[in-house]
Amino acid sequence: MLRAIDAPFPAHVQTGYSTEPKAPEAKDRYEIPIPKKINYIWLGRTFEDFDQTEIQACVKDNPDYRVRLWLDDFSMLEMEGPSGLPRVFPRASLNIYTSGMNKAISSTHINKTFAMLVRAQMEFYKVRLNKQLRAQIPTVQKFQDFLQQNDLHNVDLLFLSDFYEALFHAEHQRNQNSLCYPSLQPSSLASRWDNLGPEVRLLQWALFERYRGNYAAASNLLRVQLLQTYPGIYVDHHTTVPSIGDITGFRFALTAEHTASQSFLASAPNHPCLQYFRYCILQNYDSLLRDDFKCVTLDYTTMKKPTDPSDFQNPYFTETYSLSGPGAFFKAMKDVAEGVLGENVDISKASMKEARVNARVAKGCALDGGKDTNVVNE
Repeated sequence: MLRAIDAPFPAHVQTGYSTEPKAPEAKDRYEIPIPKKINYIWLGRTFEDFDQTEIQACVKDNPDYRVRLWLDDFSMLEMEGPSGLPRVFPRASLNIYTSGMNKAISSTHINKTFAMLVRAQMEFYKVRLNKQLRAQIPTVQKFQDFLQQNDLHNVDLLFLSDFYEALFHAEHQRNQNSLCYPSLQPSSLASRWDNLGPEVRLLQWALFERYRGNYAAASNLLRVQLLQTYPGIYVDHHTTVPSIGDITGFRFALTAEHTASQSFLASAPNHPCLQYFRYCILQNYDSLLRDDFKCVTLDYTTMKKPTDPSDFQNPYFTETYSLSGPGAFFKAMKDVAEGVLGENVDISKASMKEARVNARVAKGCALDGGKDTNVVNE
């Protein structure tokens, strides 16, 4: 088992407000239990694409765990067309949101597009969908029926709009001025971006990826913040989960090629490894803003998941892999192994052979290559 890390970040990785991990407590980090909560995120627009068999097997094999299924209810409502959003947005907010989104879509400059998206999404954060409205969304109804028909009573259906709103509220309490964007211009964004807390910045990038049609990247970002806010386990919906039992510290998946993968990711509260991974993701994405988005693709039609899983030149693979996917995660864990948190750690010896997570190809491709993976304790 890997030893605890007792040192804070060195000076060369210091950043702004609350991005760096807090120094670990005196108690061994790896004695701290990981809460028995398993989180799934579904950003898909239809129920039919969701892998129903895996969550049923997970519930059956882990009766001592509570499962949380997070739905992108706002996106589902948005997909209903012109009649969807007016049911939840006040008129003034709706005008700002739709104007910003329309201008973003028509813009040929990605930095301006991102600024417009940020301003529009600030209105998005202010919306909390009520239970009555959610019950009318067809996809939500299908998920509710699925849980009831299969007696999945220990699965909680939760909604990302509540998660967004809670983080928005916390950011507003921290700094009331950080969320004020009077214009849709890049200059306004650039001057205020560093004042945002890491939680909201991460969500903004997740919404940017969702806008580009890259749901895999959006999920990569959201899972990290979910575990930071609600410690426990995250599992990809197309991943087979074994009987987990009691686990502690920080854990992740290891592919058959012995590279780190976040298809299974688990963390005790405030674990420095999770915080460092979030820090790395924010460094990757914030550099896009500083470099005027020179290294990313705006054309969301090219960001659709390719049907050929071997098309590794597709930006869906290349950008996701390096910014937030397996490449970014492997690099972060390599940094940990090389002592970035103050201690040398040999990750290669941390594999738990008795626990397996079999990440299968979903809808023609998977960023981890669809290989069998071992759960790893770090």
